[in-house]
Amino acid sequence: MYINQVLKNRYGTNLQGQPIFRIVWSTKQLEKRLGTFNEFYGKIFIRTFRGVNEVPKYFWVKDCWVLEKWVPPQLAFTEEIPSSNEGSYEPLFMFRNLATGEDIPIVEQEVHRMIWTSLNPGLPGHRASQMRTEEETDYKKEIDFNKDVLEDANPYLVGKLHSKEAIVRP
Repeated sequence: MYINQVLKNRYGTNLQGQPIFRIVWSTKQLEKRLGTFNEFYGKIFIRTFRGVNEVPKYFWVKDCWVLEKWVPPQLAFTEEIPSSNEGSYEPLFMFRNLATGEDIPIVEQEVHRMIWTSLNPGLPGHRASQMRTEEETDYKKEIDFNKDVLEDANPYLVGKLHSKEAIVRP
């Protein structure tokens, strides 16, 4: 896939030579997971066993493109996934609207924007500060608008009072 080569060239690789970011087909992604599994021969139940078994990584979504980021072992390791001691790929974005089931097209510029956002997270409180600034700006705009309306109205009212078309009630 062309975009995977672009991502590898732009964002580099880990120590094993794997790209930091990649786009993969969800149905083809398998992982070895520790757990309790039921074993069948066709439709016939054989046994329940506890151990490591290869299972679909994205069992909840089929036939979908997924943007993944490689995470180093010190952050990724979990006992349920034995191979995570070498690091693992974690999903950043699924190119599907899970509510409607519609696929989202892969747009290179948007992929780079998602990656930039993941590499440059906002600081704690940044969103709240940004919203507060927007509210203050909107409030100032409303005050300025009302001030302009009142300033424009005053000459009109003064003219009406002067010509005795308007009166002031005590």
